[in-house]
Amino acid sequence: MDDDRTITRLLQRLARVLRVIRLRQFDTATPEGRSNERYRRAALTTASSVAWKCISMLTLLVSIPLTIKYLGAERYGMWLTVTSTVAIFSFADLGIGNGLVSILADAVGRNDRDRAQAAVASALAMLGAIAVILVVGAGMAYPLVNWAGIFNVHSPTAVQEAGPALLVVLLCFALNLPLGVVARVENGLQNGFVQNLWVAGGSLCSLAGLLVAIAARSGLPLLVFAVSAGPLISALGNGIQLFARHPWLRPSIASCQRQTMRRLLSTGLFFFAIQASMTIAYQSANLVIAHLMGAAAVPAYAVPARMFMIVAGLLSIVMGPLWPAYTDAIARGDPDWVSRAFRRSCAGSLAATLPIALAMVVFGNTILRIWVGPNLQAPLWLLVLFGTHCLMTSYLYPVAMLLNGLGEIRFQAVAMAAMALSNIAMSVLLVMRIGILGAIAGTVIAETVFLIMPLSWRVRRVLQQTRPRAAVTCVSA
Repeated sequence: MDDDRTITRLLQRLARVLRVIRLRQFDTATPEGRSNERYRRAALTTASSVAWKCISMLTLLVSIPLTIKYLGAERYGMWLTVTSTVAIFSFADLGIGNGLVSILADAVGRNDRDRAQAAVASALAMLGAIAVILVVGAGMAYPLVNWAGIFNVHSPTAVQEAGPALLVVLLCFALNLPLGVVARVENGLQNGFVQNLWVAGGSLCSLAGLLVAIAARSGLPLLVFAVSAGPLISALGNGIQLFARHPWLRPSIASCQRQTMRRLLSTGLFFFAIQASMTIAYQSANLVIAHLMGAAAVPAYAVPARMFMIVAGLLSIVMGPLWPAYTDAIARGDPDWVSRAFRRSCAGSLAATLPIALAMVVFGNTILRIWVGPNLQAPLWLLVLFGTHCLMTSYLYPVAMLLNGLGEIRFQAVAMAAMALSNIAMSVLLVMRIGILGAIAGTVIAETVFLIMPLSWRVRRVLQQTRPRAAVTCVSA
């Protein structure tokens, strides 16, 4: 009898999920309609993210062997090095893009179109200015640096192409900074599924550009441009259709506001601090192990870590759309929806992660044997600690999306900075004592003390405060 009731409840929940997955919008004049619409947009964004990831993976699988064969080991290695070097500037937007998502979602939820337009215009102006600074700086530094020496290439062709290839990648990166506003606007409008479809199209354009460049026997700079142009064309096309559908969002010089710029920058800097702290916390383990135990010890840690990172990637796809949905719900006076959605996201995240983490712990070495060969096997306790970290991540992702949606950025930035510093200290001490197990053990301890405990306290407090903050119900946009 109990089994029948359990099956019935599961079928009812499945029916509720399937009911919201449709192309037609729900009527947002009622609380139930607004709730269903948020779930609908989140579901569509998740599904389109999976499709985009699959397309990106397929294009990557096709492009890598083609590129290696065409360029050769040295020039292909230089391309990877060039793109990695430019990736250092990934924080160049100073978190302004993330700040735009929060401000725009709140403005749209309150039906404040003037503030929404001001946020878009101000973000575009600021990111455009950063792009100009990057281009001018690159132009000044370009003739002064021996780029072939920097990338340590020796063949005449690679020496000749080193500088121009870097310049092309940097210029495309700079162009993508202001164009990135389009993606943030789509996310702020809870239209991430539209953005994902355009990104998937950009991946296919990149593959087509690669094939054309190889057929034309192009040099590395033109090859880099052909591949980098795909995302730029995608972002430009998305921007044209976005502002055609929402003309009230079109940026103009008159709509730029100094106050909005200050708010974008202040909010963005906290996001920047979070991103920088995450990079330091989660990318330092390999460096610590290499420094204390030697570079040969790094693969035994890094390869299993990459295997478990699949879980974090899936969680980011599923949980990401909830961020603007929470902001919209508070702006429209639906605090009960926020509490319900948060509880469901935590339960669903843990329920989905637990069997995957257990499978990776139990069959981890079998997976590694198939993936990279029999020479790399992970200690059981290393797999257990990585599985534990997966479960912690499955809780922290829903928490982060809730706090982002409610504007609790400063608290997260302080907690993440404390976690990053303690993580490095704990990892160094533990690696010296117990080897590579110490790296992930230090992360688990630091996350428990400086993220799970304080963020859980903060979540309880802000959920209690949402009712008075959301007392005024706004008209549907």
